Amino acid sequence: MGGPGRLAPRASAPCRRVAAGVLLAAAAACVFLAVGVGEAGGIDAAGSAGVDGAAGGAIGAGATGSGGGPVASVRVGAGELGARLGELLLTCALTAVVEELVFRGLLLGAVAGVARRFVGGRRAVLIAVGVSTAVFAVLHVVPDAAALLGGEAGAASSGVGDTLGAASRIGEAGPVGADVGIVSASLGLKLAQALLFGTCMAALLLMSRGLVVPIAVHAGFDALYFAPAVLMMGGFPSTYICASAAEWAALAASCVVLLWPAAASARWLACRVVPYGANEPSGDPR
Repeated sequence: MGGPGRLAPRASAPCRRVAAGVLLAAAAACVFLAVGVGEAGGIDAAGSAGVDGAAGGAIGAGATGSGGGPVASVRVGAGELGARLGELLLTCALTAVVEELVFRGLLLGAVAGVARRFVGGRRAVLIAVGVSTAVFAVLHVVPDAAALLGGEAGAASSGVGDTLGAASRIGEAGPVGADVGIVSASLGLKLAQALLFGTCMAALLLMSRGLVVPIAVHAGFDALYFAPAVLMMGGFPSTYICASAAEWAALAASCVVLLWPAAASARWLACRVVPYGANEPSGDPR
């Protein structure tokens, strides 16, 4: 691929709109999650946080510890909050770099190269966008989906970069049973969010002709989305499964807001010649 370079005048405005829409989606989710965490403990006026005894526990009203009792709240000083902020920013930055390099850099480029052997350059890139986005989305729900099929939903986690979810283990006491519908709905909504987000990141890559912009926007999205869990509850969650009204609202709100930048991305991809590679013709009519 060509280097980041400067944005072409025609691409810079759509790029800014898509980036703003993605960050707005994360901000909307952050508001819902912060309210939910505040109801479960939150940060008091002195700047101390009420957190679950097990970091990354359920967010929202009625949150309980692992034993089913009331959540144990502890006071967290400014130093601890600073350490959490550092962990949040570093983890989100590293996650963005790795995921964008793998999915939008290596995978999208590789699929485009193979597809070019069979179809025109523009169509090859569009195929690559679809494939890389689908793989990105599916891999974000595979761990919990596999655990669900094994009867222990939430037992597996995709590690850094997980979307906020509850740490409550559905199926710990036995078969998942009646909880399958809740788990499936959580994963289905997360899959939709990842598809919308991946479409935006692929468009940002092609609009900006480089990875710098999607990495920056990806890191910003994750930092906003994870801030309530990390700063107020002490750690990243270990599953995508929603277990509170705040989590459902946050995930749904992010999906709704992401519809705008994703639609703008799709329109740009469909109507503009996709700039890809240093030697890509600027007027491929195919």
